[in-house]
Amino acid sequence: MSSVPAAADSDFPNYTRLPAYLPQGAWSGLRVVAVAAALGLAAVLWLQPELGLDLAWGLVIPVAPIVFLVAPGVWRNVCPLAALNQLPRVAGFTRGLVQTPRLREYAYVIGMAGLLVLVAARKPLFNQSGVATAVLILGLMGLAFLGGVVFKGKSGWCSSICPLLPVQRLYGQTPFLTVANTHCQPCVGCTKNCYDFNPKVAYLADQYDNDRHYVAYRRFFAAIFPGFVLAYFLVPDPPEIAVGQMALQFLLYMGASLAVFTALDTFVKTSLVKLPALAGVAALNIFYWYGAPAMTEAAARISGEPVSDWSPWIVRVGVAAISLIWLARTFATERRFMRRTVESTTAQSARLGAGAAAALADEARRIGFPALVSGLWVSSSAKAVLNPVVRISER
Repeated sequence: MSSVPAAADSDFPNYTRLPAYLPQGAWSGLRVVAVAAALGLAAVLWLQPELGLDLAWGLVIPVAPIVFLVAPGVWRNVCPLAALNQLPRVAGFTRGLVQTPRLREYAYVIGMAGLLVLVAARKPLFNQSGVATAVLILGLMGLAFLGGVVFKGKSGWCSSICPLLPVQRLYGQTPFLTVANTHCQPCVGCTKNCYDFNPKVAYLADQYDNDRHYVAYRRFFAAIFPGFVLAYFLVPDPPEIAVGQMALQFLLYMGASLAVFTALDTFVKTSLVKLPALAGVAALNIFYWYGAPAMTEAAARISGEPVSDWSPWIVRVGVAAISLIWLARTFATERRFMRRTVESTTAQSARLGAGAAAALADEARRIGFPALVSGLWVSSSAKAVLNPVVRISER
């Protein structure tokens, strides 16, 4: 079992202490429905492109960021890509390999690059082509499944190279509704700072990690994200400009966003989480400010019912209000996290399965991280949150 402090465990409970809200069978059923829905969407995109494009880019994708902000655990439990990624483990034919050090180092970068390329490619390709979007959906589903065949746990997709992971981590750090991970039964210790194991502290551990490159990748994404989202809406679509010019303008917007973030990071004395959180809120509100009209128009075309001229404003104001509350909660969570780093805490046992405990201990020893606590690696500056001395042993 793993010993963790009582105070820290109450503030930042791992998934074994979080409510699942539904029985395991219900979650499994929802995953089947989600996979069927994804396949159905791909079919609609192929056979009825106009309807499919409205569904995919007008409703499904625009709803995703606010879901990541409010209830990321729900999405991570029912995501069709995650369901396919975990199918080989559930069915018992995964090879269960450990990532190589190089892949582990650059997995987040691969996912980030994938997100930037795929979103930018919407303008010249996916926004206009139902067939291309269908191929994209099926290709991502295939890659997620293949990652589950080869690698252990969620390290082959969901917690490594998934293009949506950088956005999920940025927005999922302070969920309004925290839902227990129902995939990993038991945990196999496959991922550093695993969100699925401890959602309320994973992003904090990312920002306070000892590995400066590990931290820099995540801060870089937060820094460029507002500029990238703004570029998506303001840069003209091909063929109005050449694809190369479009890419260059994207880079200029991202560079300006990075420059603002870097200047603030250099001259404003603030904690490590505040600037990424502010950048995330800026990107979210830019997205819904410009995207709300298209969302409401797509909903009107699908439903056949007219929408009010006020509908985009309802979306904009609602997102702004939710994001401001989220920002305040995020700052408060970081303060609690930092208090735990300077407070002495009393150890309290939290039972894990023997296999999970052994896997977590072996992984910590293998890769040499300073501490492995309840499935979460943390830096020496932050590990007092959960106790610098961890006892992991077989029950």
